[in-house]
Amino acid sequence: MADYAQSPEDKANQIKELLEINKSRQTIESELKELLMIRSSLFAENGPCIGIPLNPFPDQYFVAQEFNETKNDLRETLAASFKELGFSPISAEDFMWTEKLLCKIAALIQGTPFGIYQLSTSQNRNVYLELGIAIGLHKPFVLVKDKEAVPATIVHDIEYYQIDDYLSARHELGNSLKNILHP
Repeated sequence: MADYAQSPEDKANQIKELLEINKSRQTIESELKELLMIRSSLFAENGPCIGIPLNPFPDQYFVAQEFNETKNDLRETLAASFKELGFSPISAEDFMWTEKLLCKIAALIQGTPFGIYQLSTSQNRNVYLELGIAIGLHKPFVLVKDKEAVPATIVHDIEYYQIDDYLSARHELGNSLKNILHP
C-alpha cells in the first residue's frame, strides 16, 4: 500500500475500500440504520439502555482514547489522516451525557461505520471495554498504540499502528491501514 506512484485519490479509494466505506453517504447511512434496527435489543423497552437514541453517524468514526495531555494531539492526527476520506472523529466527550454513559458509548459505536482505539501507557480499561463492544458488534476497528505503551495481554495478537510521533502519524496512518484494519 505504500506505493508512492499511486495518486492521492487512488490511495484514498484504497483506504475507503479497506474500511468498507467506499460507498455513498446515503448507502452508509442506510446500512447503519438497518444495523441499528437489528441490534437494538439493549435499547428496547426492557433493555438496560432504554431511552438512549440510536442515531447513524455515516460521516464519522468512533474514537476511544485516554483523556490525558496528548488526547487533542491524537484526535487532531486522526482528523487529519481521515479528512481526505470525508470522515471526522466522534467520541463520548462530544456529548453532554451524565447518565448511562456505557449505553451512550455503545450507541455511538453502533452508529458509526468504524472505530479507532488508543492503546495507551496506562492500559486504560475504558478503551479496552469500548473495543470489546466494537468486537461484539462486528464493527471494523483500528488500534493505535502510543510509543511507550505495552498493550494488555488480551490484545497482544492484534495488529496495531504505533504512534512514534503525531506528525509522522498524520502522513503514515492511512497508508498503514491495510495491515492494521480489523474488519
